Amino acid sequence: MGKPFKIILSTIAAMILLLIALACILPFVIDPNDFKPEIAAAVKDKTDRELILDGELKLSLFPWFGISTGKIALSNAPGFQDRPFATIEESNVTVLLLPLLSKKNRSQPHCFKRPDFKSCQE
Repeated sequence: MGKPFKIILSTIAAMILLLIALACILPFVIDPNDFKPEIAAAVKDKTDRELILDGELKLSLFPWFGISTGKIALSNAPGFQDRPFATIEESNVTVLLLPLLSKKNRSQPHCFKRPDFKSCQE
């Protein structure tokens, strides 16, 4: 085996180990709950509705990249009743990480526990 081949192989192995270490450490370093105000503000900006994230947000990174939530509520549009348009008790949304890196989306079925949608105009 030539020396350049060993260097390339060692570099690839080091990159893979670095990715695995990052996937193990990242959930302990980044708290998705710190981003709740920014998420709610982005929803308000795009939809003119209030998003309430009552529950805790939890990340998973490997092999499925995903997020689990507690209770979520989305307010009704102006001109509709004051009660929430949608509420979800819990949710879990995941996509497989490695195909995502190659621009392919492979996801598990998304799980929404006790979804409730209402849209009644006053």
